This record gives sequence, C-alpha cells and structure tokens, in this order.
Amino acid sequence: MTARLQPVTNILPVPLDLRPQTAIGASPSSSLFFVQNASGPNGNMDAAFSTLLSLMQNHSLYFYKTSSHANGLIAKNDVVLIKVNAVGPQRAGTNTDLVKSLVHKILNHPDGFAGEIIIADNGQGTGGLDLAESNAYDHTQSFQDVVNSFGSQQVSTWSWYTVRSSSVGEYDEGDLNDGYVVNKTMNPRTLLNVSYPKFRTKYGTYISFKKGIWDDSSSSYDSARLKIINFPILKSHSSFGVTACVKNYMGVQSHHLRHA
Repeated sequence: MTARLQPVTNILPVPLDLRPQTAIGASPSSSLFFVQNASGPNGNMDAAFSTLLSLMQNHSLYFYKTSSHANGLIAKNDVVLIKVNAVGPQRAGTNTDLVKSLVHKILNHPDGFAGEIIIADNGQGTGGLDLAESNAYDHTQSFQDVVNSFGSQQVSTWSWYTVRSSSVGEYDEGDLNDGYVVNKTMNPRTLLNVSYPKFRTKYGTYISFKKGIWDDSSSSYDSARLKIINFPILKSHSSFGVTACVKNYMGVQSHHLRHA
C-alpha cells in the first residue's frame, strides 16, 4: 500500500506589510497586485484569483483580451505557457493549488477558450512535474495531477529537463526536433551562451520560447499568440536571499549547454 500524506491544518498565515513604492530610475515602473490570506477551503484559490483579477481590472489591467478590452492579456486562441518552479518537492516549488486556479481562470475565458495551456519547467534533476510531494494543501497533488483534473481540455505538462542535453536549430532552419537552441554568441559579461527550449506539445503545437508559435505549413512564427506566465515561488535561496520572478528564469535555460 502507498501511504497518502495528510494535509497540514495548523499553518498560521504570514501577513505581508507591503506599501506602495515607485522604482527609482525606472519608467514606467511595474505595478504589483497582491491578495492576503488567499487559501480557501481545502486549499482552493479560485476566490483569491477572482479578487486578484478584479483588483487588476480596477487599475485598467485586464486579464482577458476581448472585443471590449483589446489590450487584455489572454486571448481566446492563445497558447499559454505557464513557467512554474518544479526544482524540488514540497515547498521548493510553485504551489499547485495556485496553478490549478490559474488554469481554471484561463479555460473560463469569457469568449470561450480555444487555445492551449502548457505547464513547463527544467527541473534540473532534483524536481519534476509529477512529484510524490508537492507544495499544496494536498501534498500529493502534483502539476501533472492538476493537468489530469481538467480531463480532455488542451492542458498538458512539458519537462524541458528531458531535452536539456539536446542542442537543436530553430524551426525556420528546418529543425523540428525538441531541444535547446543555444546562442552562437557568448555574453561578454557572463561568458555564457544563452539557451532556450523549443518543443512540440502533446497536442501538436510547435513552440519556440524565443520566437513564438511555428506554423510549418506557412513557414512562419506567430509571436503574438504565445503568452508566457512566469509563476515562481517566493522563497529563500542560499546566499542570494529572497528569490522569485527573475530567479525562476534559471529553469528556462539549459545548464548543460551554456557553453557553445
């Protein structure tokens, strides 16, 4: 028999004392929206997400792109790539309850969602998208479990870790293989060759992280349809201190191919 972990029920909320600030020397500065005490019954985050989207909308930032809000973020035919942190089990990764609510909101697009959603990361060997212990109310709920909960809808996972050692060319170079495209020019400051994934999804969509959606019949990219949501976890990370959004992009590149 397999032991099933029990949800932790004695966790106390940690209040955040965040105050409005304007970034010095940045124009325009980014807007930060946050919701306190987000976890609902059994870890459900749907109500918190609705509150967050309403808060954004009140400041003229619309989550859905519609005929009424042409500047919205997500259109009904978009391919949405959710870049999570799946580097390790338990609290080392993005909360899967949050990811589930995000996917639910996208699928419930007011115009009817006809696109595709992919949850992806390069877990660097210590993590994965189907771990036995995850960061969630129910610790057994992995990213793959979240995907499975949406049944036949076009939601899937993709582990870039499985192609971390495969150096490939771009689609417009005639290479349809999954893998990493490595910049031929070394960055003069880091002395690294930046890399990024390109891959075919479960539903047959060709994605270049850099250039967008590839249409093999017309031999062209559509960068506008690819929407990338950077979905990290706020955590302490060794000597770097608190890490989040920028650090989460470490899971995009390949450490194995950083030198050309």
